[in-house]
This record gives sequence, C-alpha cells and structure tokens, in this order.
Amino acid sequence: SDGTFSNVNLNSMNLTGRYFQYRASFFSPETVITPDLQNVLINYQIQDTEPPNLTILSPVANTNYTSSSILVNISAADSNLNLVWFYNGSTNITYTAPVFHTFAQGNITLIAYANDTFGNINSTNVSFFVDSIGPVLTIAHPQNITYGTNLSLPLNFTVRDTTSGVISCWFNVDNGQNNSLANCQNTTFNVNSHGSHTLFLFSNDTLNNNGNA
Repeated sequence: SDGTFSNVNLNSMNLTGRYFQYRASFFSPETVITPDLQNVLINYQIQDTEPPNLTILSPVANTNYTSSSILVNISAADSNLNLVWFYNGSTNITYTAPVFHTFAQGNITLIAYANDTFGNINSTNVSFFVDSIGPVLTIAHPQNITYGTNLSLPLNFTVRDTTSGVISCWFNVDNGQNNSLANCQNTTFNVNSHGSHTLFLFSNDTLNNNGNA
C-alpha cells in the first residue's frame, strides 16, 4: 500500500487496511518470443487470529435468583463464527438462541465459549446464586391425638434450609393470628376452646422462599 514492491510473508504481515498489486516477471531465451500472461487466478486468504467477541447477557453476575429456571442469553460476534456453547456446571450445552435452563441450587458459575472457523476460541463466565426452595419444616408436637388440656400445648419442630439459611419462623392456629417464633425455637401455645384444631407452621429463608407444615 506504500507504492513499492517487496517480498513479504503474508502470515506475519498486518493486512488490515491494505491493498495489493501483483507483478509478474517473464523472460524467454528466444528473443523473437514475447511472453504473455493470460487467465491467471491468484487465490489468497487472510488469516484470522482474533477470537469471537463474547458476552453473557443473562444470567447477571452476582445476582440472587429465586427461580432455578433462568434465561441464558449469550452474545457472540465474529465474521467467521463457528460455534457457541456453555458449561452449566456439569456438562457442555450447544447454544443457538436465548433459552431457559434449569440450574442447580447454590453458587453457580456459567462459562460461555465461542470459536471461529480458524480455531480461535474465546470464553467468559458469570457467577450467581440460585435458591428457589423454601425451608423444610417437620412438626414433632403437637401430634394428631387428643390432648386433655387446651393450655401449654407443645410446639416442637425442626427447620432446615441448606442453601441460603433460615431467617424466621411463625405459626398460627386455625388460620388465626400469626405468632412469631424467636430464633425458630420450640415453644408452647394455648387454644381457645375444646374440639379439633389445626396448627400451621411457617418459615422463610434469606431470599424469602417460604416453607410450611
């Protein structure tokens, strides 16, 4: 492109923004013959050394998700783009268009990949947190039996949430007033009358997923 002819190695030359002229020299031992060049086709291919541009649009990094079904949206751009895929924590999945994918609970790292037809590859990743399951509650007392009193009935239970952790517990009797349970501890309670009653126990975690028993 500078107007001079030179011998170069195209594999090591920056070809961006350049144009080319080709010069062919001929000679003949026969002085009466004039060399002539006809129907010449010159093929060349500019080597692509740049990997695809790659961005994960969703999931969003450092986000807490309360649904395990999350949109995977990946942007990949390359004039010679070949394949896009992502690793969901256990397996590689080919990506062709935005798709909802079901992730496991807890801390997740999604890794996206893209390559082009020249073998250049790029990758990027996002980390996020999934907790779509409420605490698990088990009531030991009261039991489904007849009690001889309506006062100081035992409320003994267990609660667990292995993902984000339990934040609060509460209960009511016969869908009446809710009563908070400090530190989700066992307690006793009264009922207003004799007869059948139903106790409802609730808990939520730090992402406000609810559990009940």
